[in-house]
Amino acid sequence: LFQQSQQKGGRFFFAIALAVMFMFADHHDGSMPIHRMFSYFIYPVHYLIDAPTRFIQWTRLTWTSKQTLIAENQQLRYQQLYLQNQNMQRLMIQNENTSLKALLALSQSLKHRAIAADVLAVNTGHGRQVVIINKGKQAGVMPGQLVLDSEGVMGQVIDVGLRTSTILLVSDASSAVPVINQRTGEKAILTGTNNMNHLSLIHLPKTVSVQQDDILLTSGLGQQYPAGYPVGVVETVTLLPGEDFIRVSVRPLTGFARNHLVLLVWPDEKKMLLNQEVNTRLRKQKVIL
Repeated sequence: LFQQSQQKGGRFFFAIALAVMFMFADHHDGSMPIHRMFSYFIYPVHYLIDAPTRFIQWTRLTWTSKQTLIAENQQLRYQQLYLQNQNMQRLMIQNENTSLKALLALSQSLKHRAIAADVLAVNTGHGRQVVIINKGKQAGVMPGQLVLDSEGVMGQVIDVGLRTSTILLVSDASSAVPVINQRTGEKAILTGTNNMNHLSLIHLPKTVSVQQDDILLTSGLGQQYPAGYPVGVVETVTLLPGEDFIRVSVRPLTGFARNHLVLLVWPDEKKMLLNQEVNTRLRKQKVIL
C-alpha cells in the first residue's frame, strides 16, 4: 500500500512538472506555441461535440427559411392575381372607350337618328344567332330597325320588349340582306350560315364579276336595310363544275361575339311611311285570300 501511494504521488508531481515545463516552453517559444500544437488534436473532438447543436440550428434555420419563402411566394401570387385583375379592368375600360368613340363618330356621320345600346346576352349557337340589348319600347325601338357596330351591319331588330330587344344577326341562317358590290355595282342576296365567321352569296351566275376582297354594302332593296352600310368582304370564290352558279364565301365585318355596344338606327320618315304602306297592303292581301 505504501508503494502504491508513493507511485501515485510521483506521478502527480511528474504531471505538475510536465505542465510547468509546457507552460514555460509555450511562454518562451514565439514561433510555435505549445497550445497551438495541441489545438490541432483537440479541434476534431470539439467539432464532434458541437455537431448536434449545429445540426439543430441548421435544421431550425432551414425550416424557418422554407416557411418564410412559402409565405412570401403565396403573397406574391396574390399580388400578381390582383394586378392582373386590375390590368384586365383597365383593358375592358379602354376597349369600351374605344367602342364608344367609334360609335360616336359613326352616329355623327349618319343621316338618320341613332342611339347606342348595351349588349346583355349573345346566343350564337347552331340553331339561332341573336343578341339581346337593353333598349326597348321605352326608348322607341321598333321591329325591323337596323343595328350597327363600329365596323358594319350586325342585323335588325325582330322583337321589342318594354326595356329589351332581340336582334337577329346577319349570320343567322334565316337572315337575308340585299347587298351591292362596291366595286362593280352588281346586286345580290347575302345570307347567313349560322356561323359567325362566314356568310354566303346565293344564286350568283358564273357571269357575275366578283373577286376576293370585294366589299359588299347594303343595297336598300326591300326597305329592310338602308343603303350604303358595309356588311362583309368576299373571301373565296368557288366555281362549281356542272352548275350554272358560283359559290361565294363572305367574311362579316362586324365582331358579333366581342361587341359590348351597338348602334340602333331609325329609318327616315319617308321610308317609315313606305314600310307602313307596304305592310298595310300585305295585310289586305291576306284578308282577301
